[in-house]
Amino acid sequence: VQREDNLKQWVKQSVINISLCASIVFIMFTVLLQFFGVSHNPFTEIMLYLKWNSSINWTLSLVQGVPSSQPWAWLFNQTPVRYAWLFDPATNLALISFWAQMNPAIIFMAVPVMAYASYDIYKTKSSSSTLILIWFMATWLPYFVISIGGAEQFIHHSLAMLVSVVLGVINWLRTQRKPFIIGYSAFVFAAWLWAYPYPFLILYITGASRYALPPLNFLFGA
Repeated sequence: VQREDNLKQWVKQSVINISLCASIVFIMFTVLLQFFGVSHNPFTEIMLYLKWNSSINWTLSLVQGVPSSQPWAWLFNQTPVRYAWLFDPATNLALISFWAQMNPAIIFMAVPVMAYASYDIYKTKSSSSTLILIWFMATWLPYFVISIGGAEQFIHHSLAMLVSVVLGVINWLRTQRKPFIIGYSAFVFAAWLWAYPYPFLILYITGASRYALPPLNFLFGA
């Protein structure tokens, strides 16, 4: 018992010391950037980003509608942004089409796993569920405040929030049986391959250059 208490005390003191050192370094670094650096300090950079982001009015003729989206739409993978595309001039069909979107097998679980985390906190006061729910709220709700000023937001802004959803899915899977976990993992991989087929695409392009394979219109669409 004494050893456990000593270990806890050592961990606590170490966390405090590291936090103090990190805070001092961060403040010094911020001051140096402000007065001697060639770039802005983090706080000024964030304000400039928000000001610039609020002035965006971006439309693309090759994307249906405006690619900007609101925070509630991110939970349903709405309004993905088309980053790159390549058309075959002979057939006018898409050879390559890259979209900014999230794995549907994961993002569609955001609401259920956060509901489960809330229930788990109520029943067991789980610290892991508390961390996941706080992380989700802290990285998602602020964008509602930003949207009040009319700032344009895009689906890739949900990246920090997505980490909490992944942790929430893992937290929920701990209560499931092994066959279900294996099946769901396979579903996640299949959805990832559909949404982000880059490894498969590289292999296909390599084969196409040697064996004249047809374009992947069935996968990417026109």
